[in-house]
Amino acid sequence: MQAPAAGAKKALPLWLCSDYVGLDESYRPIALGFAEALGRGGKPESEVLDVEGIAKLTPTLLTYCQENPKVALRDALTQVKQ
Repeated sequence: MQAPAAGAKKALPLWLCSDYVGLDESYRPIALGFAEALGRGGKPESEVLDVEGIAKLTPTLLTYCQENPKVALRDALTQVKQ
């Protein structure tokens, strides 16, 4: 298993899609879960984590982020959830 990419040293609310794509595949669902739970201010918005939803969104978000590496991860997540 590979360690997280250099982008992982940034606070999650500051991540770009390129940071997400650079993660080892096994870390992507975890990062997505944190991004989903954190609000724009970096504070948790929900106490419940939708594991099934994360599993479904992971490949969609990855594709979107590969095509749009400069988009903020939170904005990309909003796009793929629509």
